[in-house]
Amino acid sequence: MNNLKIVFLLIALIAGTVSGRNKPSATIAVNDKAWEDRYRTAPAIILSKERTIQVHPDFTVTELFHKRILINSDEGKSYGEIEFHYDKSHQNVTDIEAFTQTADGRKLSYERIQDLNTSAATGVYSDSRKKVITMPESVKGSIIDSRAKIVTFKPVIPGNFYDHFHQTYHDLPVKEHVNTLIIPQQFKLFITNLNTSLAPVIKRRGKDTVYVWTSTYNHNVQNEDFMPPSENVTQIIFLSTLENWRQFSDWAAGLFQKNGVATPELKQKVQALTKDKPDVGDKVQAIISYLQTDYRYVAMEMDSHGYEPHPASETFANKYGDCKDLTLLAITMLNEVGVQAWPIVISSLIDLNSPDLLPMPFYFNHAFLYYVIDNKPCFTDILIKGFKHDEIPVFYSGKTGFVINDQGGFFTRVPFPVPPDNTVLMKNIALREDGSAKADLNMTLSKGNSVLIQQKLKSASKEDHERFFAGLEARIKESGKVLSRSWENFDADGARIGIKMELDVPDAADLVGDMLTFGLDPVARGTVFTAPNRVHPIAFNKLESSLSRTTYTLPPGYEIIQKPADINLVSPICTYHRLYTATTDTIEIKENMEFTPTNLPASAYPEIQKFYDDLTRLTTNNKFIIKNSSKVARSAPSVGL
Repeated sequence: MNNLKIVFLLIALIAGTVSGRNKPSATIAVNDKAWEDRYRTAPAIILSKERTIQVHPDFTVTELFHKRILINSDEGKSYGEIEFHYDKSHQNVTDIEAFTQTADGRKLSYERIQDLNTSAATGVYSDSRKKVITMPESVKGSIIDSRAKIVTFKPVIPGNFYDHFHQTYHDLPVKEHVNTLIIPQQFKLFITNLNTSLAPVIKRRGKDTVYVWTSTYNHNVQNEDFMPPSENVTQIIFLSTLENWRQFSDWAAGLFQKNGVATPELKQKVQALTKDKPDVGDKVQAIISYLQTDYRYVAMEMDSHGYEPHPASETFANKYGDCKDLTLLAITMLNEVGVQAWPIVISSLIDLNSPDLLPMPFYFNHAFLYYVIDNKPCFTDILIKGFKHDEIPVFYSGKTGFVINDQGGFFTRVPFPVPPDNTVLMKNIALREDGSAKADLNMTLSKGNSVLIQQKLKSASKEDHERFFAGLEARIKESGKVLSRSWENFDADGARIGIKMELDVPDAADLVGDMLTFGLDPVARGTVFTAPNRVHPIAFNKLESSLSRTTYTLPPGYEIIQKPADINLVSPICTYHRLYTATTDTIEIKENMEFTPTNLPASAYPEIQKFYDDLTRLTTNNKFIIKNSSKVARSAPSVGL
């Protein structure tokens, strides 16, 4: 079996068994029929969408929504469930109107309106809610027409306003889009555009300034391999009265500080956890391990208005919390042992390295710990077990985050682990003359993959465990017979998983007369980066590295008559090396493949395609041929004297 195939099948088992910037134009110069014909097979079309935001002098906000959606197919029926999300501690939703206009001209009012928690898991823990309007006859040809008013009666950041207008979306095209902002003239407003040069029409109305952005025939986003974050591929207008990131940090740090008061019970717990640990690192690890073991995570997104953590004393007593709650509790406990920690917030919605990024809270959807010990920055996520406090969680390596503190905050990048987090595979194959072999396999998984498997297996049933290991063994041994095997550290927390197998393989080499041919399998091309063209930049987020060494011991009397050429391929996202070394009785093949996260413009696409094409082409038919030279010598005619 190909060494990389073994590595990749383990990654597949983890996921399956244990489960530049583009600038699209704002308005497309096409006629109405041509645009509608293009999207006739789309699930639905947004015929019109209007959103008006009015900011009042006290920074309360009134928003008016009006949307008309044409249902094109059965797939589009789901748009007959309309949702308006809000936070009841800051907002209310009123003046809901909705009707279905059927293809035969009937006008049918909504069936019901429900006011629901955003999820059953967080309903008692969050003020996030949604109005759900159920529409009749949401079928092909019907138009769903809906209106609502959302009033924000308490600004998220006191004395400030921020928001954004989307002009395009991932799922549906928009025929006409009108976004309006009404804001008092005395407010200093900052506006930036992402992926659009659309400019507003600006006019004065009494004491307000009115901005109107209008666009027509907007396309939805074309999905591709390794897309940038969702907000980086849509057309957006960002609006904010925040002048800089210090303002954001001061506000957010205040939320954490006011809720980070240590109670006597909390202080006593810290004392009990750390009393026999003189080293600061050991104290930190004791606190982290306690939180990871004794506390339950309750998912609640940080967007909308869910930015303020619950008091540390409340989380301590309840034994549960979301990411920011558990982060604050850890900060409060670490402060008791003299370690100053702060929250670092990251985003899966937008690239925080995007130029001209206005300070806004809604970018961020996860928080974890940032602190410094012995001049070394540490990044710890209470939700991710298996990493020590001074180890880099590889899942965040390379990501940019914003550290919230009382000094104005700062952006930083989570470093890559040093040395790299490799999966290492060693194989020793003793060939026999009939092409069979005895093979010894020794594999050590990367830290990241080990942690993923260990955490998934912890919640798996006995039957799932049995299926997992049976499948793993079958995939590794293929046609071989298992003589012995050893599974190491599958039930450990954070230790690298080891796999050892001794196999008898009947077809390690192909026998052709008195010759044997063998070698590593080709690297399969797969379907990634096979589309003929690229529209969006490439946001390659894969961080994997594998090292393998395969040593063949030749049968006695055999000599090498064909040796493959070394392979060295380099691209901006990946390097691949396959190197061959031979002696009189052994052949060694070293294989290394290393993926590196990076962002590339769409213009780099041909180079990336060529790398993947070359990788498969050059590793195909890459075989050694050896011949039994002793048989040749024995069969030669004798010469008399």
